[in-house]
Amino acid sequence: MLSIYELICETLEAGWLSLKTEQQIRELFDSDAVLYKRDFQIIVELQRAVDNGDVKREAIEIHRVSQAIKNQMLGDKRSGTSASEA
Repeated sequence: MLSIYELICETLEAGWLSLKTEQQIRELFDSDAVLYKRDFQIIVELQRAVDNGDVKREAIEIHRVSQAIKNQMLGDKRSGTSASEA
């Protein structure tokens, strides 16, 4: 498994934080792995990149899509049409 630093470097380069990578980072952070100053620095950098929109989180994108689908379905029910009719 890659280090936190390596995982986040790849994420920053790609501009995408997948669910798998996010889980790997959590597991490493929660494990007995030795963490260095650079690991903490790059975690802060990743947070800033996510906050600025430079890195997208898969978890947030999944939530947005599911909310859009839910809203569409609720809108269809309110207007009396089904999703297949729309």
